[in-house]
Amino acid sequence: MTFIQIDQAIERIRNKQFLIVVDDEDRENEGDLVIATEAITPEAVHFMIKQAGGIMCAAMTKQRLAELDLPLLEAQNPDLDRCQFTITVDAADRFGVVTGESAHERAITLKALANPDTGASDFLRPGHVFPVQAQDGGVLRRTGHTEACVDLAHLAGFSPAGVLCPILRDDGQMARLPDLEKLSADWDIPIMSIADLVTYRLEHERFVHPVKTSTYASKFGDFELTVYRNDVNDSLYMAFSMGKLDDAPTLVRVHAGCLGSDLLFSRNCDCGNELQAGFQAIAEAGQGVLVYIVRPEDSGSGLLERFDISDNILPCTSQHSDPRDYGLGAQVLHDLGLNQIRLLTNRTAQRAALSGYGLEIVEKVSLPIPKRMD
Repeated sequence: MTFIQIDQAIERIRNKQFLIVVDDEDRENEGDLVIATEAITPEAVHFMIKQAGGIMCAAMTKQRLAELDLPLLEAQNPDLDRCQFTITVDAADRFGVVTGESAHERAITLKALANPDTGASDFLRPGHVFPVQAQDGGVLRRTGHTEACVDLAHLAGFSPAGVLCPILRDDGQMARLPDLEKLSADWDIPIMSIADLVTYRLEHERFVHPVKTSTYASKFGDFELTVYRNDVNDSLYMAFSMGKLDDAPTLVRVHAGCLGSDLLFSRNCDCGNELQAGFQAIAEAGQGVLVYIVRPEDSGSGLLERFDISDNILPCTSQHSDPRDYGLGAQVLHDLGLNQIRLLTNRTAQRAALSGYGLEIVEKVSLPIPKRMD
């Protein structure tokens, strides 16, 4: 399946056209019909209800929902993988809304939600429109249809609000990619991948910024340490560099922190050995960069939740690391002035957006690590 390019997808949204947005196969592999809220019309509402068949929702930012005094439902599951619904709404009577149920009146309510001149008193609760909250950071925080909808509207130059409707098959089951391909052809509406939107944003927006630089004396030698902060989730990127960094191919190791193995000598994984091997390889070459990722959830209550007291172990956290962490690591490497990378890794998977920012992986270099102890 060939998905539409993200710049083309943004142009469609800018031209007030529909998109079919599909998420990752590892998540739901489902598709939503999406359009910017500012582009909504009664005809568009009717098409979404009749053709897509799912619950039509208004994707909105936390800030806008707060302005409209629309908190999340009290029974809302805090799991970020689930949709974050607020109480339903209708635009007030003065907007010409009577029951709020028709396509015409739902369009009025949707447009009012995105209108910066409306406030909390302009809506009745409950109603016939379902607002859902997008996570701050969009698809870089949660790879959901809600976040993709808001991101696309913003990238197209509209207010960050969109309308989405899950697509059902004729038998009422969720439409999967093979079904979506047929509907795409029937409706003449292209399909866009959320994964591609993640990569696009990583390559076109800057989210990490240097906050501190110092000399770091290690047992492998002296490194220059530059600490970067990630604006999306406050994670830290510690860039340990040695030697002159220029256009020449440079040894690079991007390492997701793993407390159990990196610091506490866990036998549960090879992360600690890989970390040491990365430092050693760069020190022997006299030139290179090791980027160490420290995420907020790897400390405090987040760490406690992952600690398996029954087995008295800390699980390997790097195995479940977010590929977007590595994509943001590419921004660090770009800021350091690298162009060509000799990637220190024992994995075959390509990390999201690591080859973006004009960075070219010219070689993959294996890490010599000792056999794990039993």
